[in-house]
Amino acid sequence: MDTRRSRSSIFAALLLLARLTFASAIVVERQDVNLTSLPNAASIVDGLEYTSNCTTAALWFNNLPANGTAGRGSNSINIAFLRSSLPLQYQNSSDAEIAAFYDDMSSGPLSSLAWLGTAIDDVETACIAPQFEKQVSLSQLNATQNCTATAEFLSSLGWISAPQTFNPNTSSNDNFWIDFIYYALPPAVQDNITDVELYVYYDHILSSESDSAINAFLNSSFHLCQNDICEVQGYTGNPDIGGIGVRILPFHLPFLSLKSSNRSSHPTPPKPPL
Repeated sequence: MDTRRSRSSIFAALLLLARLTFASAIVVERQDVNLTSLPNAASIVDGLEYTSNCTTAALWFNNLPANGTAGRGSNSINIAFLRSSLPLQYQNSSDAEIAAFYDDMSSGPLSSLAWLGTAIDDVETACIAPQFEKQVSLSQLNATQNCTATAEFLSSLGWISAPQTFNPNTSSNDNFWIDFIYYALPPAVQDNITDVELYVYYDHILSSESDSAINAFLNSSFHLCQNDICEVQGYTGNPDIGGIGVRILPFHLPFLSLKSSNRSSHPTPPKPPL
């Protein structure tokens, strides 16, 4: 009986050792894999999870060259970012292999996959914008910094002769919403906010702030910019100056040139997506 147990224990130990040896061999094989020569390299790029590690992704995002490129694979930040984005079976690849793969993505044959724009948008949305949202509350917005944008937005809600009750279901032009929020942001934030961050912040305001808080802010904005509401409605003080039936309507067109890089030099409010 004891002999059987002894043999069984020895067999189990040998089996465990064999499994560990096999697992180690797999790890070594993954470390030696040539990522750039894989036949499914394009599908690997298409499946990269850019936001799997937001700390690494944010560091990569802030380290991107100002010329709108992805940089070089030899940069340790780029290596760490790509490693964290790769499927699990390739994350143990050597730094040299990941650097070569990054170079292929940055300036080689895989650069045609247009992955950089997707990576920037994903990282901005999931990793950068949430940090920004925590820094700027509704109470920090100042609607009087651009009363024209405020007046156009409130007019689009029907707040013309008097404040109304805010109704989130009321149809409003998103351009006016985004324009209003952008110009109400602190100036330092306006200088640095990007397109995606502005959109995410817009959604954040509507989804996280209570209707009563938004209503109170809009009510205050109406009273502070009431004269501009009259102007954007064409009430200039002399209804006959332009002739019968003619009114003057200052029109403010928000326009933003979307950049392929991760930075917007001066992001005047963008147009909403179709």
